[in-house]
Amino acid sequence: MDSFSIATVKNRRGKAGYIEDITYDHCTLTDRNPKVKECIWFRGAINIDQSYGEENFDRVHPAKITADTPYIGNITIANLFCSSPYGKPIYICGLPEQHIRHVTLKNIVAEGADGCIIANADDVCMENVSVRLIGDEAL
Repeated sequence: MDSFSIATVKNRRGKAGYIEDITYDHCTLTDRNPKVKECIWFRGAINIDQSYGEENFDRVHPAKITADTPYIGNITIANLFCSSPYGKPIYICGLPEQHIRHVTLKNIVAEGADGCIIANADDVCMENVSVRLIGDEAL
């Protein structure tokens, strides 16, 4: 499958591990690949996701925390322009039992097809973030 140029950090239940201290800085990421529209796991131009691979993900009811429960934290995305007409401008979704923690979005322009989602995430700080809706399916 072709790669998609977006700001992505992802891990899911059953994969375990820690993803920490990730920085995207001074990037321009655009994706106009129509194949991404067919990918049900593609969710956003900025995509921090602990639910990828789960078609019927429940954002409300927590599962039991085990050794296979992943963690994502301390993510900084700064001075970034990212654009895709097929996903959300910003998609940040953690697990109900293990929230994504400490995300900083600063000096961002994010373009996507429809609104943003931020769920099961603690300490998400935004400064100078602009969201634009683009593409055929934009609201």
